[in-house]
Amino acid sequence: MASLLSLKHQINVGDTVAFAGLDIEGVVKTVGIRSITVIGADGATTFIPNRNIAALKNYSYKERTVNLDVPVTSENLIERKNQIMEVNANYPQLKYLGIINIEDKLFLRTSLTAPLSKITPLKMEILDKYYEK
Repeated sequence: MASLLSLKHQINVGDTVAFAGLDIEGVVKTVGIRSITVIGADGATTFIPNRNIAALKNYSYKERTVNLDVPVTSENLIERKNQIMEVNANYPQLKYLGIINIEDKLFLRTSLTAPLSKITPLKMEILDKYYEK
């Protein structure tokens, strides 16, 4: 019963969670007295006994931040940056971070902060606009 009390209000059906030490991440399908059922990104269902849960991350409580990295070359750097800045001006969730170098390749990095439920559609929408001509 102590396990149920400690989990109460920490996770709900539909939350996206990750369990520390268990290498399990997914969307909560059920929260029971003895276990939690999670559906992973690959569609697999995992049943986790409450006694095995020491710590968890609940991504549904707050906003998440992801980086949008747009590859550039020295030839298209200014044009791409101007396009990104123009798009970013229309989205308060975006913050331009600058040029980064990953494995000798240049990228323009912008961070996107939004609720988990909106992050993927927003990311796709913004990236589409970054590449519009």
